Amino acid sequence: MQSADPLSPEPAEEIGASRFLSVLSFGLVGAGLLLFLLGVIAGRSGQVEPGSIGPFLLLPGCLVLAYGIWQQIRWWRNNKRLRIAADRIQLVQGEAEVIGDIPYDNVAKITAERIGRSGLKALVRLVDPGRKDWSWPQPPGFRELLHSSYGYDVVLLHEIGWRDSADVICDKIQERLDRWRATAHAAAANEATRSVER
Repeated sequence: MQSADPLSPEPAEEIGASRFLSVLSFGLVGAGLLLFLLGVIAGRSGQVEPGSIGPFLLLPGCLVLAYGIWQQIRWWRNNKRLRIAADRIQLVQGEAEVIGDIPYDNVAKITAERIGRSGLKALVRLVDPGRKDWSWPQPPGFRELLHSSYGYDVVLLHEIGWRDSADVICDKIQERLDRWRATAHAAAANEATRSVER
């Protein structure tokens, strides 16, 4: 999905979360509704006697239904996505709230590698982790642990995974990063030429 990035002339690409949670929560809504209806049917058929299953289906049905609906609402409100802009990587949620931001001039390397026993993760090594113009939501001390263990500073992670695989995400970011570097290099060369001519 392409969306307009007000900071750059080139549209940003957004990668949404995997659809797994949405499908799972719809399944929970369906299962909760089914349990609830079975409980109501069993209760209306006169089977409400000691040992009857009807009342025991109503409560779990209501709980599973409520949990599934809560997950759907949370999913729609959060809407977390990775934005690959012309000059930065961003983590966006809701309408347009930026909760993570890494400018390309602070990216030394991006790659897809395994961390521990988990699958491939998109990892970023920063040029200068001490700079104040970048942020990414990570637990306290996680960047230091990641850097000391794997040599990277940021994991581009979503709780349930991204729609695209880690290697595809890294390829897309690397392509944008290369274009940004070429443009920045050309702009610097033009500026140097102008200053020499003066």
